[in-house]
Amino acid sequence: MFVEFCAYIRTRVTPDCDTTLDRDIQSGEKCGVHMRRSLGPQSTHTHAVTQKSLSKFEDLEKQFKDLCKDPKKLRPVWNRLDFNGNNIVSLAEIDKLAVETYPLLNHKPALMRAYKATINAGNNDDWVQKKEFKALLGNLIYFNKMFWLFDHADGDKDRRLTEREFKWCLSCLGEKMSDSEMSTEFRRVDRNGGGIILFDEFCKYVTQRKCPECMTEFLD
Repeated sequence: MFVEFCAYIRTRVTPDCDTTLDRDIQSGEKCGVHMRRSLGPQSTHTHAVTQKSLSKFEDLEKQFKDLCKDPKKLRPVWNRLDFNGNNIVSLAEIDKLAVETYPLLNHKPALMRAYKATINAGNNDDWVQKKEFKALLGNLIYFNKMFWLFDHADGDKDRRLTEREFKWCLSCLGEKMSDSEMSTEFRRVDRNGGGIILFDEFCKYVTQRKCPECMTEFLD
């Protein structure tokens, strides 16, 4: 809880403080317990932090690739997402799927960028069409995975990759390339020759390279 974190920082900075005098801390530190007791164990499940790791992303990546190859497996997932059956889904519905079914993907900035990348590649309206569902899955997994990797590779947190950071990310993704091959790939993505790659450019590159299955339409 945020209030508990504030209390922790205060005791670190001012060890002599008496938190029993802080009514907000006393009332807030047990609010999660009270919510679960009165509303049930699921009342706080959307607030839990999912521990992320490269292996977890790889497991989900494999699952999504299998889904994209098999329409019979893909259909139930689409039906869960498109619960009203109108063959289009909104950002809110995508967020709901991530929270309830794929908590590893419950990262709002990554969800928004994956959604935007999907609709921009389609007819650029506000909805993800059924035929764009494979592209959405690919964008969801790789935008989330790249956000997680960026937090480790992007030293100055500017959402841009230098050539050195680009090579580090490719190595983490299991790409078997020589150093010169990685340099060639970097120059291919860095079309304007500025020496950096924007986050969205890198995600698009990785999605197309790692999951070509999601570049095809979902036709039932």
